[in-house]
Amino acid sequence: MIKVQDLVKVYGDKRRRFEALKGLNFVLPDTGLVLLSGKSGSGKTTLLNILGGLDCQTSGDLYVNNKKIEKKDLDSYRNSFSSFVFQDLNLIDNFTILENLEITFDLIREKPNKDRVIEVLKEVNLPDTNIESSDFLSRFPKELSGGQRQRVAIARALLKNPSLLILDEPTSALDKDNSIQIGEILKEVSKNCLVILSSHNTKVFSSYADRIIELNKGEIVNDEIINISDSKCAESKNRKGGKLSFKNTIKLVFRSIWKKKKRLISTLILNIVALFCLSLCYQLLTTPQSEALLRTQYRSGNKTAFLEVYKYIGNYGFKYDLSDDDFKKSDIKKWSICKFSNQALIEYVNEKGKSYSRVVTNYNAIKIDSDFKYLKRYDQLKPETECRYPINDNEVAITDLTAKIIMNSHQFYDSKSRIYEETNFKCPDDLIGLNYNGCKIVGIYTVLDNSLDSFLSEHPKFIDEKIEFDKHDTSYLSGEYLSNYVFVSPTYSKGENISSKALYELKGNLIDDMNFLNSFKNKEKGVVYVANILCPMSGFSNEVNYLYDISFQKEALMYICYSLLALILLISILLFHSVIKNTEHIIGILKALGCSKNGIILLSCAFCLALSLIQYMVVLFAVTIFDYSMDGLFFYYPALVIKLDFVFALLFLILIYGLVISLLSTAKTIKQKAIKTINN
Repeated sequence: MIKVQDLVKVYGDKRRRFEALKGLNFVLPDTGLVLLSGKSGSGKTTLLNILGGLDCQTSGDLYVNNKKIEKKDLDSYRNSFSSFVFQDLNLIDNFTILENLEITFDLIREKPNKDRVIEVLKEVNLPDTNIESSDFLSRFPKELSGGQRQRVAIARALLKNPSLLILDEPTSALDKDNSIQIGEILKEVSKNCLVILSSHNTKVFSSYADRIIELNKGEIVNDEIINISDSKCAESKNRKGGKLSFKNTIKLVFRSIWKKKKRLISTLILNIVALFCLSLCYQLLTTPQSEALLRTQYRSGNKTAFLEVYKYIGNYGFKYDLSDDDFKKSDIKKWSICKFSNQALIEYVNEKGKSYSRVVTNYNAIKIDSDFKYLKRYDQLKPETECRYPINDNEVAITDLTAKIIMNSHQFYDSKSRIYEETNFKCPDDLIGLNYNGCKIVGIYTVLDNSLDSFLSEHPKFIDEKIEFDKHDTSYLSGEYLSNYVFVSPTYSKGENISSKALYELKGNLIDDMNFLNSFKNKEKGVVYVANILCPMSGFSNEVNYLYDISFQKEALMYICYSLLALILLISILLFHSVIKNTEHIIGILKALGCSKNGIILLSCAFCLALSLIQYMVVLFAVTIFDYSMDGLFFYYPALVIKLDFVFALLFLILIYGLVISLLSTAKTIKQKAIKTINN
């Protein structure tokens, strides 16, 4: 039983006040068909909205089964007691007929039941043509006639087993035959629940109505009881407001997003471009050159690198003399470097026109002990030939590359006689014992670390032929290689030690190796120390030095990052707000069907998550492709690196922006009355 007591509804404010309902009082039974009649503007729709829980009265009370309905009860009331069929039907265009109907099961927290759907459709005479139920259910609302859509809307309302079914102008867009059919259906339905409808078509419905209430200017001017219904409807289950299932949420989110794809894609592209630029700036700020070069060492399998440290006092820079303690503190093994010759290898072989004059210089030597594991006996040496590391002050070991160049030469410089002598080397073994810069060659070795193998594989005949090197080769050859050195004993004293440079063993992981390099930063107050590693790829670093010139770039990059963050926020507001606004009508429908506030919030969060993930994946993919392209085509080493902290920071940024904006955009919708949300 429904009791209306002193019901008043006022629109407007103190200046412009319109009283739509004026102190209505009436009581309605549990079952039967009640027709609200009256001219347009008489208050019929306003009364239906209040009875259906879509709107609230300004004053007065609404009682259902002797319980007063408060504003806080409306979600549960719409879900448990009433069902509303709108004049505009309000089916969800993006959903098939079956999906439109199955939403009801989500909201009343029951499992989808297709048999029940087909049963209810039969009650409203659907499908009414010679088509299979499955075919009918797979269609979209726009593929149905007006009468069919009207009956689908009624079927959706009946699936809730409501105690109160409300229809606003159910036949306004239908012909006479369809109107009569709707009247017959509603008359049958009214045997089990209370049906209240408004209509101008009193000729059709007066013959089915058990009671006709006529309104005029917000007042009841006639209340005619035709049949007294004393039957009771089944008591409604007291259900809390429901929410969409995960499956239907995903469907609704992506179909709604795609519906406004032009606007969405244009805004999305703007945001992705801004996020992409932010990502690049972030990488430039957080990827030091040394880190990029370390990554190349790991990728190449190299276990060692060369180190130079510079210290800057004001605008002046000096090379720092490395000590053993600098390495011992971090438990790192190092090998000293000393001068070996003032003459390049090309001057020893008297082949100045050859291209290899720029490949191997042998100006400097590395002091190695018996534990040095980055050389391997040259496999072209005969087994009986002695090959060992230098142990005396006048001994030297050379690389196989140096040996090949000497073997290929026609003359070799004898430092004792100071003349070029004709060579007659038949095999590498002939070089053992040769005088090279005042030292005897005691070993020939293949380099296992920081080697020139990749270059040699691309230029297998560079010793025999003169080759014009391209820009890539030139940059590559300006790196640091073990192949560029000869090897002497730890006691070698003929050449001056180069204390500003050393070969050291890498830890093999980025954290420890970067910690070692950063350990030089805080050595002395007021002095800036910069540790640089030198390796095969460091020759390419000259091409990207401007990216790491922190003295003038860092501050500019920070300002760019802040500007991009502001731009991303602005675009995100437009993007997420527009998506939520585009779905506001659907949210209103769901509220009218009994979806709770929590259900609306979850739906909003789902929209946020979907858009955020789309942006995140596209940005991450674009940045990855760009990084690899730039590294492979221009930098030749990973100058731009996607790091784990960036991956999480980007996801966090997109999600937080999206979530906050989505919830703010939805907040007003959640507070709004269902009917206002639908009308918006």
